[in-house]
Amino acid sequence: MVVDWLTGARLRGDMDEKYHGYFFMLDVRRAKREQSWRDGDNTIFCAVRKLRQLCESLHIYNYILYRIGGDEFVLISDEQGTKKLAKKKELLLSTFRVALEKKQSTEPWIDALDRAWLKLRGS
Repeated sequence: MVVDWLTGARLRGDMDEKYHGYFFMLDVRRAKREQSWRDGDNTIFCAVRKLRQLCESLHIYNYILYRIGGDEFVLISDEQGTKKLAKKKELLLSTFRVALEKKQSTEPWIDALDRAWLKLRGS
């Protein structure tokens, strides 16, 4: 397992094709290109820490977090964990742009991620 040095999240290349469940596509809102790299990294680090704290406070322990781009993350969880997070959507939206998708067993991950990405960009 390869993890991102800044956030501790797994990297996209480590994503398990066999996992079936729900995922949130998360795009850090305040990681803007105008920020210095240090400020951008700090924003991303704090956002991921806030997300992990939220999961812990909701007693969601069965999730996997992947960093799939500079400021884009995917959080994969089971249906129960996802429902708990969905109830906190407004809190998540204060830090991230969010798209929720259910991955079907016959669908490649990349297709599901692309659909969620387009959903985010449309919002």
